[in-house]
Amino acid sequence: MPVHAAEKKLRGIPRRLRALHKWSDSFQDNFPAAKELAENPRYWNWKIPTDWAMLEGRQSTQSMKREIALLLWQACEHLIRAKPAWASSYRVTCLICLPQMFASEICIYLDEAYFQSKISESDA
Repeated sequence: MPVHAAEKKLRGIPRRLRALHKWSDSFQDNFPAAKELAENPRYWNWKIPTDWAMLEGRQSTQSMKREIALLLWQACEHLIRAKPAWASSYRVTCLICLPQMFASEICIYLDEAYFQSKISESDA
């Protein structure tokens, strides 16, 4: 866990969780356009849009982490269901990193070889 000098009390946790619910729901029926995805030829990703302390700070709880992981998973599921036919070869993945959960993300891999290389890296 990174050392954060004088970690302040995290305020507005319920509000932050509501915002994460909205973020996750925003992927419903909403796959990025081909033009948008073309800006990054290998992959497109979204990090968890919240404060580090929500996931790794001293106020972070297991139930909060579980809820955020489920929201990340739900966002990924929405993207998979919204994936159009032209994107059938793209991989939509949900990466939940533990114990450094702040590094978690949703990825759309546009290049299968690049995806496979990332899988190979993690096996090494």
